[in-house]
Amino acid sequence: MVRDHLRAEELRRRLDAAEGLAATVAVATGRLETETEGAGFAPVEQMAAMRDRMHDLAAELGERMPVAAADTQQAAMLDARCGELEGTIAALEPDRGAADRAAAVEAAAATASTAALPRGAVAAVAFGIVAAVAGVVAGLTPLIGVGVAAVAAGAGWAFTARRGGAMSELDRLLPGDGPRAERLEAFRASVARDRALTVAERELAGVRIELAELRTRLAGTAQLETELHGLHERVATALRGCGIDPGDLDEGLRLYDGREAAAQVHREATLTRTRASEELRRLLGSDSLDDARARLEQLEENLNGHGELASGRRLDDVERDLAAAREAGARASAESERLSATVAERLRMLPDVASLRERADAADEEVARLRHVDHVLRLAEEELAAAAADTYRDFAPQLNASLEAGMDRLTDGRYTHAFVDEDLSVRLEAPETGAVVDLDRLSVGTQKQAYLVQRLELVRLLCPGDRALPVLLDDPFAHFDSARVARTLEWLAEAAAERQIILFSTQRRVAELAPAGATVIAL
Repeated sequence: MVRDHLRAEELRRRLDAAEGLAATVAVATGRLETETEGAGFAPVEQMAAMRDRMHDLAAELGERMPVAAADTQQAAMLDARCGELEGTIAALEPDRGAADRAAAVEAAAATASTAALPRGAVAAVAFGIVAAVAGVVAGLTPLIGVGVAAVAAGAGWAFTARRGGAMSELDRLLPGDGPRAERLEAFRASVARDRALTVAERELAGVRIELAELRTRLAGTAQLETELHGLHERVATALRGCGIDPGDLDEGLRLYDGREAAAQVHREATLTRTRASEELRRLLGSDSLDDARARLEQLEENLNGHGELASGRRLDDVERDLAAAREAGARASAESERLSATVAERLRMLPDVASLRERADAADEEVARLRHVDHVLRLAEEELAAAAADTYRDFAPQLNASLEAGMDRLTDGRYTHAFVDEDLSVRLEAPETGAVVDLDRLSVGTQKQAYLVQRLELVRLLCPGDRALPVLLDDPFAHFDSARVARTLEWLAEAAAERQIILFSTQRRVAELAPAGATVIAL
């Protein structure tokens, strides 16, 4: 009878739990029948990340676009100014170097204008004039002839003396032919044009640096626009894969969100129904709720007839049940003692509380120290980042300008615009499309040229000419053809005028194409 009581109590408990699970299954089933839109919908794994990036890019472009419009207009003006200055420089190019000779020419001209006449020549002229006047007064024709001859001889002597000294030096220094005064005037005009050429070149360098800065900012904005457009395309492709028309991207994303929410509800309902059904099978086995209720009613009916059940029992059966109960009690007591001994043993093995507190205090101190170190390192990182940004702003324009000049020359005019980012990565403007591309998308030879120009310019900026250090280059022409090697060696030869450049190469053609002034050592 006790066993039947236990069976009925267990069955009643299971039925209570099963009723709740059955209600859960019914609710989940109803939700699956009504929420059919999310059935079979597979969310895009990267959709959330793409949308977050789109939002960030749109916000950043919203801040940049007003500035970009002004930068575009300013860049057009600077570009036009560059064209004007380049035209001026081209027109003044024939006069280059005139100012370098101006001091010598002016000194020679001043000497020629103030050079003293020979005393003999002056005396001869004076004697001739006196003799001629006397001859005229006395009416003596021979005396007049002698006077004229003396004047001519003295004038010739003075002319020859003047021309043989300072005048000869002035003639040597003045270019061209013709009257000396005209040539001197033309030379002075050439000096003025040479000085105007220097002013124009200085202004052009400043304009190019400013234009490079503007182009760098505009390239950054254009890159953001390109990335945003690419994200729009990726999102549109993902929406098409979900069966959603991406013509209106915002509306398509709203539809996607609705279907994703419905799919989430559908998945949760399916999971809930599956788990509840499995729990029902665990509780009831193969029986249904009705079968379990019927079994409980049968047990309760049997328990209600206690008198009839007791009158039919034998004493031996009761004693066996009592012995079994006592044996179960003994086993339970032995298990209790075993568990108590286990608990006591484990309590005895626990560490001392004071020791644990000391270790905890030491750990707290270590945590505080590490937090302080972390704070110091973060401050150092921020300061280093700020210093790096300041350094980049200081020498980026010069590095950009030098890189553009070097790449224009080394690539024979193919790449004329270059940009250096804060991490010193280099991008070039592709002449075919006008787009700014990373170096890794170009040929290996072009990459090597760009890095070579960048390294030498960094050396020039960090170690100026007054304390120049030698530069060692280890086989920088591994991916160059003969034309590239020749252009690069010519450029390196000019750079060697400022600092010593030592170049190691395993290629014989490098030695063959080396400039005439280079020292070639075969190892």
